[in-house]
Amino acid sequence: MQDIAGCRILVKTPADQNQMADRLAALFGGCRIIDRRTSPSFGYRAVHAIVTLNDRPVEVQVRTELQHHWAQLSERLADVFGSELKYGGGPAEVKQLLLECSALVADLESREPAMPMNALRWAFDQAIEQAAYEKEVAAVKAYFAKLVRIAQDESDAEPK
Repeated sequence: MQDIAGCRILVKTPADQNQMADRLAALFGGCRIIDRRTSPSFGYRAVHAIVTLNDRPVEVQVRTELQHHWAQLSERLADVFGSELKYGGGPAEVKQLLLECSALVADLESREPAMPMNALRWAFDQAIEQAAYEKEVAAVKAYFAKLVRIAQDESDAEPK
């Protein structure tokens, strides 16, 4: 255990995530950044900032919306198939599903349209690309929500 408290900040895009991590590092001297986007933990992706408040470590998770939806899916599946799922255990087919969903998030976020520069045509092309990207993101969120409902239904159906 590296912290005694924690909180989470949700942002829209990986660019926002980078900016928030930079702000946290600037605000809290000696802040340690752990980038789970570059080295995911069993599919989990996020940026964690370990900051110190009153001589105590506090973890600040910075997630994009898609990373958060994936984490919610992982939590729901862990409720059904066991908490070891979050640490590399559990049924192989469920672990594979989570890894595939994580790869989908990474792929979508790597294709995030860049911010417009200054040319009108370029801005128009980027607006069209942004709309397509947002449609894909919405579809992935809906897919994750469906998987969460299935896991919840399975959990509710199990005898207690």
